[in-house]
Amino acid sequence: MASRVLVLWAVLGIGLTACGQSDSSTAGVETLRTVVGDTTIVRTLGGGVWGDSVWLVEEVAIGLLDGAEEYLFGRVGDLAVDADGGIYVFDGQVPALRYYDPNGMYVRTLGGRGEGPGEYKDASLGIGVRRSDGRVVMRDPRNMRLNVYNPDGSPSESWRVESGLFTQQATALDDSDHMYLKILTGRPVPNEPWPMALLHMDHRGQVLDTIVPPTLPNEPSGVSPFSKIWTVSRSGGLLVGVNDRYVIHHYRPDGTVLRIVREIEPVAYAPEEKAEREAQNAWMMRTRGQFMTSELPPVPDFKPFFRSILVGEDGRTWVRRYWQAEKGEAIQAPAQPGREPPPPTSWREPVVYDVFEADGSFLGSVRLPPRVSVSVFRGDQVWGVRRGEFDESYVVRLRLVHDAL
Repeated sequence: MASRVLVLWAVLGIGLTACGQSDSSTAGVETLRTVVGDTTIVRTLGGGVWGDSVWLVEEVAIGLLDGAEEYLFGRVGDLAVDADGGIYVFDGQVPALRYYDPNGMYVRTLGGRGEGPGEYKDASLGIGVRRSDGRVVMRDPRNMRLNVYNPDGSPSESWRVESGLFTQQATALDDSDHMYLKILTGRPVPNEPWPMALLHMDHRGQVLDTIVPPTLPNEPSGVSPFSKIWTVSRSGGLLVGVNDRYVIHHYRPDGTVLRIVREIEPVAYAPEEKAEREAQNAWMMRTRGQFMTSELPPVPDFKPFFRSILVGEDGRTWVRRYWQAEKGEAIQAPAQPGREPPPPTSWREPVVYDVFEADGSFLGSVRLPPRVSVSVFRGDQVWGVRRGEFDESYVVRLRLVHDAL
């Protein structure tokens, strides 16, 4: 089939990213959209739709340094948000799965520690709120099951899931309330990526199939500083990319592919930053080599393009970037008894996300406030955790503010 090319140009002024750093290729919003067969390629050549600056404003903070136990967070694991903006928070230190209203007021605790109906242990591998009926699904890895709760917090049912894999983004819900659970498909092999796939379950908890991420032509094998990154989209498709280049493939359930490309230069390691990373790697090999399943690759001159791919409930794609690190005060982590202490660290990267609309259009770059991590995205609102002055935790809701408003 012959290709069709559509060129969309729009100019919104000087192309500075949200972090105040100028991209050499940015002179406005420049997007090249190409359709070749079943693949649509969206290539961003310039700036974002949101304009020159994007920032986050905190709207709600849940938590106290001292006070009622429902507001004292020890180890926040997963968050989920219902249709009204109420927030489910799993605290593994208690453990407790608690629900707060949109204003941050405590409402109820769902279940509790144990092995009975609706109970859980000290870990969670994901929480989701079903769109069809508002029921809450929690992946309880210690009890090897999914716990399902009614909107009033009472236990509904549970579904058996046997997997010893503990990893990030381990559980996802799509818009049809189907569930996707990361599992191991074989024994890990030294110096090779772990064999992982998705267990696909329908809204009744029945296993439909096992989904293996597609193989990309340039994906690494063996020891490499670059990684294959993938996650589940809200449509039930897969977003996949290898971070030695800024290309993300969205394999959609209807067989079509959306390819997101951003034309930017990779970020170089500062010489001191690279030396610090090399010292950390050498320490790890000296002190924990016998426990490691693979060698550590050499530190390259340039950083990978992205660390992770996250998906918003509105279908937007949030790509966490590698960024220019900033030198700060050296921090010395404590050593384990009888072992060599790790080298101090002084270079730290800010947390920066590139945000793309569901159709692949680049919206802009967002730099998170210090000591904030985010995990739930819905339109211009995001939810996450902020660490306080004494390392206490607050669950927060923030709002995006940008020039396009």
